[in-house]
Amino acid sequence: MPATQPARSLALQEDLAYFRSQILGPLMLLPLGAVFLILHLSSEPVVILKLTLIYVLVSLLAYLARRFGDLTASLTLCGGLFGALVVTNLMLPGSIVPCLFAPLVGLTVLLLGPLWGLISGGSASLSILALYGTGVIATGDVAVVAVLLTLSIALLTWLAMHPVYTALDWAWQSYSEARRLTEALRDRQAELQQYARSLEEAYRRLEHLTTEVERARRQAEEARRLKDEFAAAISHELRTPLNLIIGFSELMVLSPERSYDEPLPACYRADIEAIYRNACHISHLIDDILDLSRLDAHRLALQKEPVRVAEVIEAAVSAVASLFRDKRLGISLEVEPDLPLVLADPTRLRQVLINLLANSARFTDAGGVTITARRQGREVLVAVADTGIGMSPEEAAHAFEPFQQFGDPARRRTGSGLGLAVSKRFVELHGGAMWVESTPGAGTTFFFTLPLHDNIALASAPPVWQRWLEARLAEQPHTVVAIDPGGQAARILQRYLDGYRVLPVARPSEARTVAETEPVRAVVYTGAGEDLEGPLAAPAGLEHLPVVVCPIRSGETALALPQVVAYLAKPVTVEHLQAALRRLRRVRRALVVDDDPDMVRLLGRMVRALRPRWTVDEAFDGATALQRLRIAPPDLLLLDLLMPEVDGYTLLQIIATDPALQRLQVIVVTAHGTEREAPVTIPSLTFTRPGGFPVGAGLRCLRAGLDALLMLRGDAAPAPSAIPWGSPASGESPPLPASGPVRAPAAPSRQ
Repeated sequence: MPATQPARSLALQEDLAYFRSQILGPLMLLPLGAVFLILHLSSEPVVILKLTLIYVLVSLLAYLARRFGDLTASLTLCGGLFGALVVTNLMLPGSIVPCLFAPLVGLTVLLLGPLWGLISGGSASLSILALYGTGVIATGDVAVVAVLLTLSIALLTWLAMHPVYTALDWAWQSYSEARRLTEALRDRQAELQQYARSLEEAYRRLEHLTTEVERARRQAEEARRLKDEFAAAISHELRTPLNLIIGFSELMVLSPERSYDEPLPACYRADIEAIYRNACHISHLIDDILDLSRLDAHRLALQKEPVRVAEVIEAAVSAVASLFRDKRLGISLEVEPDLPLVLADPTRLRQVLINLLANSARFTDAGGVTITARRQGREVLVAVADTGIGMSPEEAAHAFEPFQQFGDPARRRTGSGLGLAVSKRFVELHGGAMWVESTPGAGTTFFFTLPLHDNIALASAPPVWQRWLEARLAEQPHTVVAIDPGGQAARILQRYLDGYRVLPVARPSEARTVAETEPVRAVVYTGAGEDLEGPLAAPAGLEHLPVVVCPIRSGETALALPQVVAYLAKPVTVEHLQAALRRLRRVRRALVVDDDPDMVRLLGRMVRALRPRWTVDEAFDGATALQRLRIAPPDLLLLDLLMPEVDGYTLLQIIATDPALQRLQVIVVTAHGTEREAPVTIPSLTFTRPGGFPVGAGLRCLRAGLDALLMLRGDAAPAPSAIPWGSPASGESPPLPASGPVRAPAAPSRQ
């Protein structure tokens, strides 16, 4: 404010100077107006002429003085008029001329300001008094009136000019504020233009980055696809030779007399056992790599069922008992009695425990391992604690990363660095969490949690919703009927639909029979819709149920034949083959088909060792096998799927349509698992409900579908739903859950 006050005063003075400059010109003619007054006050021509010349001279001098500035002209005008009035009073005594000093004072205030007006008023008063003293002014009354009139005019003029000063001051303030705002607006406009340019540049960069991200995403998807293809190809290329190494070495060690008609020399036994042991290690490594690849591609399905954790722990301990016995390590179990069931895949859960136990055995030289299992809230907490060398905090932070190995090189050679990574992924697929706690030199403890069988999330919710959720917890799993002529699609549904019970039927007419004894909630068609009476027709008698058309395509559908009794993935061991042979009906003659002669020789030798009375024939391609099947059908066919020209799938299709081969029993042998032959896909999904969907439920179905599609592309994470299914706020009856029960959040990772 102090800085703006001088500027404001200067601006005010400039405005007054401009105002005075505008009125100065007309006021220069004021002396000429005095001539007309003189004409009324005097009749003497000489006096009139003299006074006229004086006033004209004053106007002329003021006009000429303006060349030197308005101030000079104003001083000349006011001073000239003052002198002219004094001369007029001397030349016209006894008249009213002394009263003319009053307008002169007002003129001075107007042109020169209050200070000069004060000087002019004082000078005029003194002049009047002096004229009175010399007798020019005849009476004292005239002198007094003239003085009072002069002072009054000076005061009134100043008072009249004060509002002008105030108005000018306000105008200046408004002008200054408007100017300040204009400058600020101009600055803001410049900033906005800069921001606009910056945003435009940022938008261009973001658009470029979006394009790059999309390109990177496509490249990542392509890389993942190539990785899956590479994993499948390398699996096929490695599993066949590994199968030969494992199979022949197993036969040499376990049954040399039956397989080779003579015992194995003792000097060879240790070497063959080393070959067998290392080949099994490589096979397990391939399995881990493939499992990790399938986990990354979300193609690994779990066959969940209610499981007793204690039984799985005992099975895992039995599997590694010999390993601990050889290292003189102990295993102790501390399992809480009456532990609740968990919904899990027992095979994968057993694999997790075996991986943890094998890892503990590798890094433990003395003592042993303690396995504890107890209930913790709505989860089961399992801990595997060893007395080994432990890990540093830096090592523990990377313990679950693929291909990470710690410790000395001798210990590292016995592991692949994948067991812990795969185990953690398996646990997370179950809705649990895994973490590790370790102290160097004092051992390591691996923890993992599994949700209980009835553990449906009860998140914070209003009491009325909470009561509804608790009521749903008490219900049994929902039952759906799957119309599946082959039976394989229904098995896939059961594997993926947690919290549902899937009842397979071969024909729509059988669905009503099932619904008479079971609380069926929905009907699922696994075909393409050709068995439907209409576009989405429910089976007769079940028109009140919602219908889902879910055609499932997978490599397993080609194997869904009654003739296929077993499926063996390489490497095939004697134990696996023996388990498959136990499922067969009466067999006298078997045919082994594979494009690898060594594999044919191995399988034939295994079959002869396990079933010495059988006749075993061999074929090295699909065409030869087809010819032998038509000439003399065997009782058993051991078939490789991937062969040149006529492959195993073609043979299976021919077997399915040939009446002469209906009693043939088939054991499929290949280097891939069923899920690795072709991914499980669903071309389309169609839902229908009697009476249609309420708008809220229909839009939630649409939202869930869009979220799933976006998650598949990786474009966005699904947004949380504002109102839960069937909640009181939705205004609708609780429908079936979209994908099974929601699991409670798992324990945080403590890596």
